[in-house]
Amino acid sequence: PDSNVSTLVRERKTFKMHEHLGTNPQINYIYDLPNSMPGREAREDETGDEVYADAAHALTGKRQTLWDWKGATNFILGGTGSGLIVIAWLGSIMGLVRPEALPAIDTLGAAIMAVGLLTLLFKIGKPMRILNALRRPQTSWMTREMYIAAVFFAAVALLILPHVLATPQWPQGIATLLNGLIGLTAAAFLFAQARLLYAAKGIPTWRAPLIPWMLIATGLFEGLGLLVLIHAGSPSMVPGIETVAGFGVILALTNFALWVSYVRTARAQGIGPLSHRDLRGISPGLALVGHALPFGLLLGAQLVPAMNVPAVFAIAGIATLFGGWLWKLTVITKACHQQGFAVPRVPQRGSGTRAAPVRMGLKA
Repeated sequence: PDSNVSTLVRERKTFKMHEHLGTNPQINYIYDLPNSMPGREAREDETGDEVYADAAHALTGKRQTLWDWKGATNFILGGTGSGLIVIAWLGSIMGLVRPEALPAIDTLGAAIMAVGLLTLLFKIGKPMRILNALRRPQTSWMTREMYIAAVFFAAVALLILPHVLATPQWPQGIATLLNGLIGLTAAAFLFAQARLLYAAKGIPTWRAPLIPWMLIATGLFEGLGLLVLIHAGSPSMVPGIETVAGFGVILALTNFALWVSYVRTARAQGIGPLSHRDLRGISPGLALVGHALPFGLLLGAQLVPAMNVPAVFAIAGIATLFGGWLWKLTVITKACHQQGFAVPRVPQRGSGTRAAPVRMGLKA
């Protein structure tokens, strides 16, 4: 408390940048000089949207480049694969999906998730360094995701082992236990991914409170879309397709409501004008193709017998995947400007004892 730094912070006018994000300890900025240059609040034209809308301005955060399309692919395929497994597992409990179809569906979902995870290795200069991520389960959602994935893939391997070896199938009790473990770990994987992106506090579009809910909701919606695609190719695997379509209608409305709320509250959540512009740019196409189209087709398949055909479900499934993949790719690789600098208080230049002297008889 008696150090020079503590004394300056206590006795001088200071501010901390982005203090509301809980990033202590951090630098304290002194914005006045006693008896010579007082401080003042920054004006809107110095720190407002007009400033941050200029990509070349010194205060404006640049787009992050560490997570490119390969990083986005992990979230895209991880959400789709885990969502498919969760929806199929819940559907089997409700009698909407044949239990005999779960090994094939789980294998497909696991393969999709594996491809998403493998893309991360291609963006790491030294792939073996990924093992360092195993060391922080107490703080890192990436570490937790890896441990969850290990249990998940082991359970899937056990479930499909009799099919691979052409041996007698697991007893009903063991198969049910494995199916439950796979469904729960897939749900945990989806949750971990949602928390992982949200934990990146330096990117305003990622740390918005709605992001975890959006990733979970879109993962389930994409999984349902993939399930109706499976039904289009093999109707016997999903005998309760009408009820599944009903859940799809609910998920379409949920995802639309979450996206609209996310974009409308962007400025209040600290999302800058450049990222906000990118979000608004995809909103019409996302709402039309990714939300309204599957909503209308899945609702029609319930109400109009002539629409209960494979082609309708195939189009609805493709539109669902398009919407989820579009917004995740945009948020992770395009609408991903870093926080940038916040200067709420500045020195009052041209005032105090260091103001410009009176010249040619004019008063300062």
